[in-house]
Amino acid sequence: MKSNIRNEIKAQIIYTGYTMQEVVDLLHDEYGWSDSVSNLSGKLQRGSLRYREAVELADVLGVRYLLGPPQRQCLCGERRSSGASELSCLHGSEGCTACDDEAETEGLSMEKAQYAIMRFAKYKGPEIGNIEAHNERTKEKYASNPDVDTSRSKYNFHLVKPLGKYRAESEQQIAAAGCRTRKDNIRMVEALFTASPEFFKGKKRAEIRLFFEEALHFLEQHQAKETIISAVVHMDEKTPHMHLCFVPLTGDGRLSAKNIMGNKKKLTWWQDEFWNHMVKRFPDLERGESASQTGRDHIPPRVFKEMTRLTKQKDKLGQLLTGINPFNAKSRAEEICKLLDTYLPSVEKMDALLRKYGVAFTKTASENKKLKTKNAELEESLASVQKVSTLKQIEDFKLRRDYDSAVAILEQIPPEVLELYKQPHKKERETAYDR
Repeated sequence: MKSNIRNEIKAQIIYTGYTMQEVVDLLHDEYGWSDSVSNLSGKLQRGSLRYREAVELADVLGVRYLLGPPQRQCLCGERRSSGASELSCLHGSEGCTACDDEAETEGLSMEKAQYAIMRFAKYKGPEIGNIEAHNERTKEKYASNPDVDTSRSKYNFHLVKPLGKYRAESEQQIAAAGCRTRKDNIRMVEALFTASPEFFKGKKRAEIRLFFEEALHFLEQHQAKETIISAVVHMDEKTPHMHLCFVPLTGDGRLSAKNIMGNKKKLTWWQDEFWNHMVKRFPDLERGESASQTGRDHIPPRVFKEMTRLTKQKDKLGQLLTGINPFNAKSRAEEICKLLDTYLPSVEKMDALLRKYGVAFTKTASENKKLKTKNAELEESLASVQKVSTLKQIEDFKLRRDYDSAVAILEQIPPEVLELYKQPHKKERETAYDR
């Protein structure tokens, strides 16, 4: 195996965010590889990785390996592997014209699967204003969504511009249709249209716009155009996506989100129809697995964002706990208590979210501590979820690992600090510590 190919594989492991141990665990579960990290490292070092093994490694990393020569710089601006110190373009053949034209017979370039994505959300009333504020970017800051880069919001664009406020437009359409309403009626449905990040890499603005125009055209085939309140494409987050909001009025003038969206079977139908429509124009798109096949609900992006925030809090707590001594104990204890006021509720919230979406994890801090030396338990947990695809197993694995780490750090808090934290007020805490 050439050194640049070995480096490329190592770079891809880093790119996907796994440790070598996690990769080895997945290979062991999926294909019966040795559970020794040194075994995989040795194969990469010696260049003795076989083709079949390369394919299996690619599968657990969530990529497909294509044969292609080490070449010059791609049109996307990324380097392909033309030397020992350069790594292949990660855009894949669908994401970059140059990659597609130059893919031939030697070397390895990497290509991730590309999925068409559509999701629905229902809103009854008061929360519609918050949805509008997010979609139309009416706020100056978005503390709850760190992915929003307001400096790039100028690149957002509408395919359907709202005529007024979302809630007012919804109520006006419902009244015009002569529908009787209750407080618990669904007054607006939001459809989120996007694709996996790999689909958009290397694409120009016009090509991205074409994708969302096609998605809008799809919905208009199943829902009256006049019921659509807004369709706005966000280019200021990590992956382009479109928020399309409409009033759930049926063809015969009834207000019924249930009739439009249906049950799980109908939602699967929506996903099938969406993919069938989009793949005609974009043949590289794949159909993702439905919840009925995987045996669990989709984990929404907000769960991963919550975990990111929790991890940052955990890191800050770890910094405060590091180097605590009798000379700085009092000031550190006060900072730790202040942080725990938000950290503990965040842990409880994450606990509830992971239970809601069926992510397997241990219940107590002592059990989490044992996980450090019992990787076999993790392997057994992953192997037992046979109905869940490899990618979803990886999602669960990461969420569980991060949650376990967030709980385990609580065991590192000194007992006297925990006693101090039990005091409800700052003055009582200070007095208790001085005692």
